Amino acid sequence: MNWSRKALLGIIVCLFWSFSAQSAEFFRKQTGTVVLAGAGSAASVTVTIEPVCMGSSFLMFSSTSNDTDPGDFHVGGQITNNTTLTFTRNNNSTATVTIKWQVFEFSSGVTVQRGITAAGTGATNVTISSVDLTKSFVIATQSVDGTTMGDNDAFTANLTTTTNLQLTVTAGTPQIYWQVVTYNESIVKKFTTTLSAGSTSTTTTISPAITTLSKAFVISYHTISANVNADDLPRTVLTNSSTVTYTRVGSTATMNFVTYVIEFTDLSTVSRGSQAFGSTVVTQNVTTSSAASSGVFGPGHAGKQGSTSFATDDNPGHAWFTYELNSSSNLLIQRATGTAGGNSTATAPWQVVTFEDQNSSPTTYYSFADGAWDSNLSWSLSSDGSTGVLGAGVYPLRTDNVVIQNGHDIVINAVNDNGLCGISPDNLNRSNVGTFTGSGDLMFYHTGDIIVANGGSLTSSEEVMFEGYSLVENGGTLSVTEDIVNLGYFELAPTANFSNTDDLILSGNSITIIDNLSFGADDIYIDHTNATLCGEGVMNLGNGGADPTIQFFNGGSLNQVCSTFSVTCTSNCGAFPITPTGNFSTGNSGPGGVATTNGASELEYWIDANSGVTGSSPITAWTDLSGNGVTNTVNGNPALTTSALNGRSVVTFDGAGDRIQTNLNINAGTRPDLSIISVYVPVATSTSGSVWGESNGNYDRALTAANGTGGCTNATTTGSACVNDASLFPTGTSVITTIVFDEDVASGSAAYTNGNSVLTFTSNHAPGDGSNSMQVGDVGVGGFIPYTGSVAEVIVLSNIVNNAKRIIIENYLDAKYHNDAAPAFSNDVYTMDNSANGDYDFEVAGIGQASDGSNHRDAKGTGIVRMWNPKNLGNSEFLMWGHDNATLASSTTSGVAAPIQERLSRIWRVSESGDVGNVSISFDFSSVGGSPIGSNLRLLIDRDGDGFGDNDVTPIAGSVSNGIAVFSNVNFQSGDRFTLGNTDASSPLPVSLVYFEALPANELVLVKWKTESELDNEQFTVERSTDAEQWNEVTSVVGAGTSTEVKHYQILDYDPIQGKSYYRLKQTDFDGKFDYSPIVAVEFTGRSALFVSPNPTQGLITIKGQDIGQDQVRVFNAQGIRISPRQYVEEGRLQVDLSSFSSGVYIIQVSDGIAIRTTRLVKY
Repeated sequence: MNWSRKALLGIIVCLFWSFSAQSAEFFRKQTGTVVLAGAGSAASVTVTIEPVCMGSSFLMFSSTSNDTDPGDFHVGGQITNNTTLTFTRNNNSTATVTIKWQVFEFSSGVTVQRGITAAGTGATNVTISSVDLTKSFVIATQSVDGTTMGDNDAFTANLTTTTNLQLTVTAGTPQIYWQVVTYNESIVKKFTTTLSAGSTSTTTTISPAITTLSKAFVISYHTISANVNADDLPRTVLTNSSTVTYTRVGSTATMNFVTYVIEFTDLSTVSRGSQAFGSTVVTQNVTTSSAASSGVFGPGHAGKQGSTSFATDDNPGHAWFTYELNSSSNLLIQRATGTAGGNSTATAPWQVVTFEDQNSSPTTYYSFADGAWDSNLSWSLSSDGSTGVLGAGVYPLRTDNVVIQNGHDIVINAVNDNGLCGISPDNLNRSNVGTFTGSGDLMFYHTGDIIVANGGSLTSSEEVMFEGYSLVENGGTLSVTEDIVNLGYFELAPTANFSNTDDLILSGNSITIIDNLSFGADDIYIDHTNATLCGEGVMNLGNGGADPTIQFFNGGSLNQVCSTFSVTCTSNCGAFPITPTGNFSTGNSGPGGVATTNGASELEYWIDANSGVTGSSPITAWTDLSGNGVTNTVNGNPALTTSALNGRSVVTFDGAGDRIQTNLNINAGTRPDLSIISVYVPVATSTSGSVWGESNGNYDRALTAANGTGGCTNATTTGSACVNDASLFPTGTSVITTIVFDEDVASGSAAYTNGNSVLTFTSNHAPGDGSNSMQVGDVGVGGFIPYTGSVAEVIVLSNIVNNAKRIIIENYLDAKYHNDAAPAFSNDVYTMDNSANGDYDFEVAGIGQASDGSNHRDAKGTGIVRMWNPKNLGNSEFLMWGHDNATLASSTTSGVAAPIQERLSRIWRVSESGDVGNVSISFDFSSVGGSPIGSNLRLLIDRDGDGFGDNDVTPIAGSVSNGIAVFSNVNFQSGDRFTLGNTDASSPLPVSLVYFEALPANELVLVKWKTESELDNEQFTVERSTDAEQWNEVTSVVGAGTSTEVKHYQILDYDPIQGKSYYRLKQTDFDGKFDYSPIVAVEFTGRSALFVSPNPTQGLITIKGQDIGQDQVRVFNAQGIRISPRQYVEEGRLQVDLSSFSSGVYIIQVSDGIAIRTTRLVKY
């Protein structure tokens, strides 16, 4: 690849891409202060800035110095390259110059040419690219030698023709740093004027006059005919719509002016004034109004302006000022001195320009048709396309969000397609980005969100660098024929399509989640030590690359790739096998938002008395929520008690044969690392029996109060004994316990109660002991130590839960089951669950980082709100949220303010410890009905506590696709309440259909829905699809006609589709009119669940799953090459013998022709 050629082309693009007559679009401003120090310091200073497009960026600055030597105080400034400013004076001086600088960058409609010219006495002509003189003006500064202010210390900059800039000096050879700015939406008038020797003022008539004075500003340059003192220096003021006035206190020397009057024709505005400085005063504050797009434009020569009474010498420290907008309501003006050589008064003219800023917050664009990214015909501002295509020259810019919808292919074919010049990773000047091979290449750099929806496609022939939230949904396609660099959060759904024909580069603080089978031609780069790669999918390399591998730069390692992720290879696979070693995982749908509920994460088992319980006294079934399909056999008569703990349900065990027998093996030989978190209420400290466990009599894993039997009073087990702590079994009081088994590690295992560490021990359970499988309410077969008390929730994780995840899960349980009267809770990072804060106890989830650096960065839990991608997460920082349990089916039009017309009745509240930084947040409303247009939805935040009627935090627009609304870069504060708002009540939020959901239920799929009201409803029809496009009827259910009562419905699909399928509800009225519910997806694994054991293996494995035949199983090595081990069926189970194959990683695939189940196998 020709790197130098690509870089050169990128630079040419950067300089000249935006010379078309587009509207002026402000992008951003950067500001700062820098000092050219005294004591003989260097004659120049550089400033590093965020990368800018030089062809559409210009520099304005003001400076002041207390000195009488022009070589010391004249400063020229320039944008040297796209990340550097340079300020230069002629001398290595003992004088100090203070510089206040501003860089303005535009995404369109503004073009800038720049240069440095050594001017000689008289006129120096500089050839420039052709400009429109009615829209162009000059910003120029100088450095010059000399000991006295006089005829060699000033110049004029005159655009004499469309291709000529004339620089005129009376004497001397200054270096002039010039910028020619063309602002498309302006009218520029230029005048020449003379202020004669002996005169203190003159005026210029503007003809034709300015149309709107509040949209105009002035810049002037002048020459000087003789030596002068400070009082002879002039100030320039735009006095009224037809007059420019030039004023000074002294009258020495003739001055010839070239003046530009610039009037905006867009929505930019200008405020102005003159601030008086009294004798000895050096600082003044001016009350003014400014915004992020505001800046100070000096009206006078070379960015220096002002007049003074100081006549003793030529020290400009009395008359030259620095200007700084140090708040949205204050302009700080300072001069270097008011006293040296005698007191002086002064007058400082000021102009504050506020550029029209249509992109003060990111805009979301929805694809409208196939086409180029930078074509207005490709995009609409509404998700349904109702607003039509955009105006000419309008398309998504770097910070904007995009949703590429079904049937549309959007193409990136230039690095500046999103309105700004390409940026290289090295240009970002970040400590944890680069250098790596190719990190100097200019790339299409995007910081907004990119969502590629089902059926949508994004294709790039350029190198791309993404830093926002980038999601390719199921059925979406991302294809990049060059490098792709992830600096943000990059997520590929299970059936997404992703390929790149060069390198996948993970750098910065990025998170990459690959849940699909992705293809790359060349390498994966891991740059620095913060980026991570995980997911439930496979990245297959070597699809055209010469030597595919994972390369590590700047300390990166395989520890940053989670051990559950697979990297395989197709060809030229000399570097394989590659075995990731990262001890972390992803997932956000489990308890508290930890792990996943699809059977593919560390969540092995999860029962909750508030969900999945059938029957009451006794219960007849209790469903595992983990997605693993663990069977629960109910023995005895355990009973359901509702409203038992903080209004939540528990299952009660009587100590006389009540127990739940599972088929989950928690033996140390199968799962050496194990964490079990539970909530329960024991009847007594020492005699309650076993809450959970498995035992064949050898101190196997258990949580038990066995009345001292075997030394087990209130205990967990080590493998050879019990370790006791009374807090594990508080009499008649609910408790949250976490037991962590880190097998065979000295003092590696631990027990926690209500967040407090109470036990540390060495766990050495014999791996060869036979397993009786886990029980709840007992240990061992036949009622070994039965439990008396109640159980609310049990969570089993097949790893050593890190402290961050443990704290989050424990806080989720504490909010759910404990009220204000409950025992004190350690690490209580969620405080919105008490009555004083409103009892936001429901569906609590969270992200955070513990004091040891362990973290969890993505959470959703069982609710519809997900948060992820915290930008500034540090130790001991958490962000958690829960809601008030108001129905999702209800919305309200009261208590909202324009532009919001309605909001959800449900309200969430956040609790933040520390400051996790900005986050992404989403609402999944795909299963709750309603028909809002995505572009109408807003995130509402109530920060002042008085409700949503005052919009004290401006409503935030997001991106919506397939029923999920995403809002990025949201900065929550602890105590914030939030909900979802709608700007158009005619496309309503959910109101009638309370919910519609499809759930796997053993060998079937259960479809349930609930209505709040029905009108003339004849029937419901449940429909099913494999692709969300072609639908088949499952069954129909008679409707309730007209009803204002809540109705519950459910059906069973007896012939569900293997793998992923989709369901929707068709509602038909008596008159034949019909409507559809939102589509819901279900991952059915009842007959295709894949269980491979043992894993790791020495050779022989058993594959369990319904109706699995030998012809359905394929085995691949780490290079992606299919191998053919011996297969046979024994006792109804498929056996695969890998004994003759080498150690390493293998991929097992089982296909039934519809769905493919994949698992990763390690042979040692």
